[in-house]
Amino acid sequence: ECVCLTVLLLAHVGLTLGIAELLSLTMLKKRPFSTRSVPENRPSSARANPVKTDNPGHRNGIGPSARGGGVRLPLARQIDYRWVMVGSLLPDLVDKPLGLLLLVNLFGSARIVAHSLLFTLVLGISGWYLYHRFGKTQVLTLAFGSLVHLLLDQMWRQPPSLLWPLYGWSFPRGGFVSFGDWLARVLRIWEASPGVLISEVLGGLIIAGFVL
Repeated sequence: ECVCLTVLLLAHVGLTLGIAELLSLTMLKKRPFSTRSVPENRPSSARANPVKTDNPGHRNGIGPSARGGGVRLPLARQIDYRWVMVGSLLPDLVDKPLGLLLLVNLFGSARIVAHSLLFTLVLGISGWYLYHRFGKTQVLTLAFGSLVHLLLDQMWRQPPSLLWPLYGWSFPRGGFVSFGDWLARVLRIWEASPGVLISEVLGGLIIAGFVL
């Protein structure tokens, strides 16, 4: 188990939020929203103000379009950053209880099923279907957050876990005997590695920028 490659909560959440915001701004710049997507038989006031929402999860103040409502907003305008935050931690939320608490004798690892590319791929395909069929973006957002999580964890350095089950159905054992053992080792690496501290501070600053 490469705990030396671990980034912690603030880094995962903050950096994923920052990447999502940059992608959103880039997509909107390349393809700005046009009211021409609103049918001409709708009132002019509706064309001027296509969609309004008080959903605090949308930094742009625009929520997901309802299927059949006549307005098809760009995906970049439908990002709910609350789901981005959940997705940024989803692999850990699945694998750490499973591999370090429930089945620690079997796995003893913090990176198993949800840290595989297959897990993110299934989420992505499901999310893409739900988005195109029903206009729902939640699962697609979770897939994005999970993918960024794998990148931040540098999972390409652990091919048996990343490409599971191509290397076999079992996962490499991490050598941990409990969640507390994993946490103690991570904290020791955190104290010795300035890179982990820098990533945590940067992630915290990005989160603060979203909140303030």
